[in-house]
Amino acid sequence: MKYNIPDHLNDITYDIIGAAFEVRKQCGKGLLENYYEAALAYELELKGHKVNRQVLVPALYKGVPVKDPYKIDILVDNEIIVELKSVSHLISENFSQLATYLWLTDKKVGLLINFSAKDFRSGTWTKEKPDYNIGIVRIIQSKGNKFKGNL
Repeated sequence: MKYNIPDHLNDITYDIIGAAFEVRKQCGKGLLENYYEAALAYELELKGHKVNRQVLVPALYKGVPVKDPYKIDILVDNEIIVELKSVSHLISENFSQLATYLWLTDKKVGLLINFSAKDFRSGTWTKEKPDYNIGIVRIIQSKGNKFKGNL
């Protein structure tokens, strides 16, 4: 399934995926998530992107702000959310976490990157046929705040 997203978002996504492959190549798997976060941020800055780390996502409960409810690992060019993991395999809650960030921020594209995945490649995730073993998944926000995996 194809989604209509602006070319500049595809270009940024391409750079993020390339940077993730470089980090994995240089570092291997099994390190702490914050190490990969620093390395990926550095690679993206080298490519000329604006990178913000540990970005607070505001949330309300009955109109009252909830203190520090969510933190985005990396926000690239104020456009794309990158959620990082360093686990043997992803679980459905990892996808839900990124989907929540997209919904709360009204961003259109997010990447879920698991640097410790045995099969470190880009892939597609759908609820109908999930693959929890791949390393990089792009999540697109569609109309009606439903989310589907797509590359």
